[in-house]
Amino acid sequence: MRGSSRTCSTRPAEGWTGSACPGRNAERAWTRMPWASKGPPGDGRTCWPFPRRTAWIPRWPRISPFWPGFLSSAAYAGDGRLRGRSGPTVCADPDSTAMFPKRGEDAMADRTRLVDRLRYERDARIDHALFYWTQVFMAYNSNHMEGSTLTPEQTRQIYDTGRLLADADEQIRLDDAIETRNHFTAFNYVIDHADDPVDAGYVCRLHALLKRGTSQDGDPGFNVGGYKTRDNAIVQRMGVAMVRTVPAGDVPGMMERVYAAYAGLSDDPVRIAMCHWMFERVHPFSDGNGRVGRLVMFKECLRLDTVPPLVRDENRNMYVRGLDEFPGQPGWLVDTLLAERDSYLSSFIETLAPGAVRCSYADEWSEGASSGVLAEAADFERDVESLAASGDGPDGDAGRGRGLRARRRIARGVRRRPGRGRGSVRLVLRRRASDDPRRTIGG
Repeated sequence: MRGSSRTCSTRPAEGWTGSACPGRNAERAWTRMPWASKGPPGDGRTCWPFPRRTAWIPRWPRISPFWPGFLSSAAYAGDGRLRGRSGPTVCADPDSTAMFPKRGEDAMADRTRLVDRLRYERDARIDHALFYWTQVFMAYNSNHMEGSTLTPEQTRQIYDTGRLLADADEQIRLDDAIETRNHFTAFNYVIDHADDPVDAGYVCRLHALLKRGTSQDGDPGFNVGGYKTRDNAIVQRMGVAMVRTVPAGDVPGMMERVYAAYAGLSDDPVRIAMCHWMFERVHPFSDGNGRVGRLVMFKECLRLDTVPPLVRDENRNMYVRGLDEFPGQPGWLVDTLLAERDSYLSSFIETLAPGAVRCSYADEWSEGASSGVLAEAADFERDVESLAASGDGPDGDAGRGRGLRARRRIARGVRRRPGRGRGSVRLVLRRRASDDPRRTIGG
């Protein structure tokens, strides 16, 4: 596959002919009704109350995913510093170039960073927009992948009201509700500190926010807010161990290598996948590694101004297999994350903030062009296997055997095996999403 990059951009909705009223504090967009005979007056006076023959009326941009015909408005995007949804409606000058939507580089200059957009919608308390649905969907999917029993509707109830309504005779674990609430707080921390470097203080802070108030909080064995003090393994829901991880005593040193990889991260799908895999392979905490790792990956994509992945529970099997197969068969993880980034771009950014967000997206990769990155990952895997095999846990000899087999598999994979490309992983996930109309925002 040829490497390429594209820029996230969307055209304004059909029928939209106006842009922002001039001025930084302009907050409404103009739309002209079909029966209008002429444009708005250019004397700067307000056009409300209505009716009048002109028939130009101000309206708020449509921000709910359930409303048809989302309005692409530079007034709503602004520069990330809009001050709310109230204020006088001022007519635009019909002779001004601001009355017409911009194209190309000029239009991109008017857009804002994704992280700034998320902050603005949160601070302005805009419901059912990009920030709202990102919060709810990420909290539900990330927690449900780790065994949470809450439904999407119950997740929304906690976010909207701080309360939870259970069905008759339904049993809900208290920790599930607490961790859902905590995930909202952790995500707010991510967008507030998106440009901070990833280091021990950052990831431990996220872990503390996620686990605060749970049954594990205060238990010295879990060491909430700090690295693990006991060896652990990556396990499936059925409790079957998949692979051993870095022993507790070696976590600080190995995590420094993870932080160094994140410091050199770029908008490269293989490097994004590798950094996330390195974090999960070390497994630095007693619990919550997957959720913290996905938050860090989302945060780093915000820092790079690229499209972040929102991993869905329905694709958990491919995601877990990708973590298990990387770097020997990198396509499982790389293309799964690309499919999730495609979904976030089309279903969230382009639907809930059309034309408002400025971001890049390098969505092509090839195993040959990424051979250096995969070789770096193979070296990291060998070191992890060596540390895991020399740990104090049971089946040490078996661990050494697994390490030898893994090193041989990785070496063969890097040399000969082609990565699974868009035809076998990414397109399968796309087809799955398009076949079921319920797999959409609000579905």
